[in-house]
Amino acid sequence: MAFSQRSRHRDSGDIKQLSNIEKQILAFLHDNYQSENTQHETLKIAQALGKKTKHEINRDLYSLKKKGYVEKVVESPPTWKLIKYEPNFANSHNSFHESLNPSSSNQPSRSTVFPPSTFNAGDSSSSAKRHTDYSPFVPDNFSNPKRPRVDEASFPSSSFVSAPPVPLFLPVSAPVPILNIPEGKNAISLLNEFAQKNSQILEYTEAMSGPDHKRRFRMAVKLGNQNFFGPEAPTKKEAKLKAAEVALAALHSSVMNENGSTPGNPSSLVEATFNDKVAALVLQKYNELSQVLPDTIVGKKIIAGFVMTRKLKSGETAMQVVSIGSGNRCVKGDKLSLRGETVNDCHAEVIARRGLVRYLYRELINCDEDFKFVLKDDKYDLNPGIEFHLFINTAPCGDSAIFAPSDAATDQPGQDGSDGLHHPVFENNKQGLLRTKVENGEGCIPIERDTSVPTWDGILRGERLRTMSCSDKIAKWNFLGLQGSLLSHFLNPIYMSTLTLGMLYNHGHLTRAICCRVQKFMEQLEPDLSPPIPFTVHHPKVSGQNPDREIAKMKTREFSVNWSLGDERPEVLDGTTGKSEPRFGSVGISRICKAGLFQEFQKLCTKFDQQDMFKDGYYKSKMGAAEYQSAKQTLWYAFEKNGFGKWMPKPKEEKDF
Repeated sequence: MAFSQRSRHRDSGDIKQLSNIEKQILAFLHDNYQSENTQHETLKIAQALGKKTKHEINRDLYSLKKKGYVEKVVESPPTWKLIKYEPNFANSHNSFHESLNPSSSNQPSRSTVFPPSTFNAGDSSSSAKRHTDYSPFVPDNFSNPKRPRVDEASFPSSSFVSAPPVPLFLPVSAPVPILNIPEGKNAISLLNEFAQKNSQILEYTEAMSGPDHKRRFRMAVKLGNQNFFGPEAPTKKEAKLKAAEVALAALHSSVMNENGSTPGNPSSLVEATFNDKVAALVLQKYNELSQVLPDTIVGKKIIAGFVMTRKLKSGETAMQVVSIGSGNRCVKGDKLSLRGETVNDCHAEVIARRGLVRYLYRELINCDEDFKFVLKDDKYDLNPGIEFHLFINTAPCGDSAIFAPSDAATDQPGQDGSDGLHHPVFENNKQGLLRTKVENGEGCIPIERDTSVPTWDGILRGERLRTMSCSDKIAKWNFLGLQGSLLSHFLNPIYMSTLTLGMLYNHGHLTRAICCRVQKFMEQLEPDLSPPIPFTVHHPKVSGQNPDREIAKMKTREFSVNWSLGDERPEVLDGTTGKSEPRFGSVGISRICKAGLFQEFQKLCTKFDQQDMFKDGYYKSKMGAAEYQSAKQTLWYAFEKNGFGKWMPKPKEEKDF
């Protein structure tokens, strides 16, 4: 290709001949390069450079195309990519980043800069309030349209103070982590106390966007050398409060690193419970992952994640996020794959569980000195002291959520779980029913008694695809384990130790939905139908948190994000098709679809010289876990025998590959 050939012979003279806008475009494309398939829409590039419309950079993009730097890959919407990525390009051509920050070649290319300002005595936080103007790399949604952009080159370098670097595509509605704030205080006052106690400088910076009649505000917090970014809010006061909450939660989430140390822990200021820490860790990790994605695709309403805890020799507990999921869509019936290449259920907790399974495969395959399993008979157990904890920022759909009257707990005193016991509510015969999700929508419907198990040809003719609710799936995990059938060849059941919820927490409804109804139904079975050892009904500790009510007002998107420990970047799926989105760097089949996880199973079998386990394909490999399959049939029979519905599996053809 002529352009590619030319790209190999550019020198510094070529770069110097480019306009400043052309240099900024190329710097953006290099800084955000993930693979040869990385593409960016014109409008996104323009917004990242501080432009309001794509027309402001069209001429420059076509000029770069003519010079052999970029290629247009999609006409509508216009989308571009680098012809050749050069890893040392930015370092060997300082003029790229100097064009973004002409006052100092040593400053970070994405730094925020501030003109001199005076202390605002009216600020209740007793912190300096600075007005911000950002580099061309900062998205428009974090700038003040009323103030003219400040040219750094027009000020002496000493007039500027480096401010927190603002990530590209910072989500404007990132969820605020959950904290238990002592009565009479708020996050702003606690953060001030922490800064004073630790002799650290605390600064708030503000930005606003939107028309005059509908302003939106955001705040960034700089505490010492740490930077935190809050979500959007309708008022400056609320934006500042949320930014402080993000900062406090982030400090809490670093309570324990892998070495057991406690850097920057403001535990003396905020009484954080264990569940607070789990929630803060998950939400902070989600915020971190979403910073590399356009905020227009990131679903923020439903987020879930698993945190692993491990007892250290010092007696302290290390906490680490191992899996993250977001989303609330299911695949359409006509998109099902006969090769296992679709993720059928993209609800957050289901995605997080699949990510956990992938993490378990990775640990078993690696088997390094930090091995987290111990051999017991012919299978592995988790090492003592290792536990997994699930956080969901709202109640799981189905039996748990549908009866929760509000997002505040309404349990009676003594029956709210504070005694460490479960107090399930069984008030009528509708509570405890199996339910399925609505295809390509939100909400769940009960399974009628005469509902037949779906067939492949029926779905092809337009029969509605039934996907079990998240409440039902969590109940299944609390009986069969989180590991699934394939890993049951190697692992004994792994159960979650705790479950923490945000919105719609109700102890009585939650405990009934996720475990206690299964216990009730099992007790009514004939003795000879008892589930095989080691499967049993597990009752995790449950807790609710004070939710961020702004999350409830958000609209959901069809996109789903997944990540597990060891992944370089998050993967984005379209929940309605069940496939990865190449527009956002996700190439090939999803790593958490059936086919993707079956590949991990084959690697594990090969490691342990058990190739016979997978030679007959996915379906027979699952059926080969005889004890697991027997326990599953017992669970399904228990629901149906007690009149609470049939479990709706996907057609067999969908697993037969």
